Amino acid sequence: MRMPNMKKATSVQYTKASDIKVTKISSYTSLEVEHYLDPSDDKAKSNYIKQVERLIRTSLEYKGLIRFLREEVDMTQCAYFYKVNTGMKGVKIEIHHAPFTLYDLTLIVLNRHLDEENEANPFRIAEEVMRLHYEGKIGLIPLSNTVHELVHSDEPKVRVPIHYVFGDIVSFYEEYHLYMEDDQKAKLARSLAESEEVKTIPDVLQRKFEYLQIEGMELPVVK
Repeated sequence: MRMPNMKKATSVQYTKASDIKVTKISSYTSLEVEHYLDPSDDKAKSNYIKQVERLIRTSLEYKGLIRFLREEVDMTQCAYFYKVNTGMKGVKIEIHHAPFTLYDLTLIVLNRHLDEENEANPFRIAEEVMRLHYEGKIGLIPLSNTVHELVHSDEPKVRVPIHYVFGDIVSFYEEYHLYMEDDQKAKLARSLAESEEVKTIPDVLQRKFEYLQIEGMELPVVK
C-alpha cells in the first residue's frame, strides 16, 4: 500500500530565510494504525476497521482506481440519471460500494486474516482489499451526490439493484463467504430479493409536476 511520500516532500534544504514560507495547519489526520487488536472488543474492532478504511481511501492505489473508473470505465454519470454527469456545473459523481460497503469489505478481509493467520496487520489487510478492487471483484456504481445520500440515509429511500452494479460479486462471495458475518449475509440476501422487485427508477427519484390552483385565477389555455 503506497502512501504519499511526506519525507521526500520535506527533505529540501533551504539556505536563505526568504526561501521559507510558513503555512499554519490547525489539524491533520494521522495515518498511524494500531497493530494490536482484541477481536472480542467490538468497539476496538470497529475503530480498527475505520482506521484501515482511512488507509485505503488515502492510498495512491485507491486514487488511481477512482481515476481509472472515471477515465476508462466511464463512471462519470449517475446510474439513475444518465444526463447527470461530471460535465455539469455543481454536479459531483461519487463511486458507491454495493452491496457491501468499504467497511463491510474491510471487516470480511480482517476476519479472514484472523482466522487463517491469527493476526491483523492493517497494511496487509488494506492491500488485500485494494487487490480485490483491481481484480474487479468489488461491486461499484456511480451515483450523484444527492442519490448517494438517499442510499446512505437511515431508512434508505433508494436501493441499489445487483444488476446495476459493476463488479464480479459472485467471485467475491465464493472466495469470502466463510468470513462474512450474519448481518452481511442478510444484507446480500436482502439486496438480491430487492433486485428482483426493482424494475424502474424508485418513486422518490421520479419526476413529479405540481400545479397551483389559486382562487380567482385560471390556468392559461394553450390553443
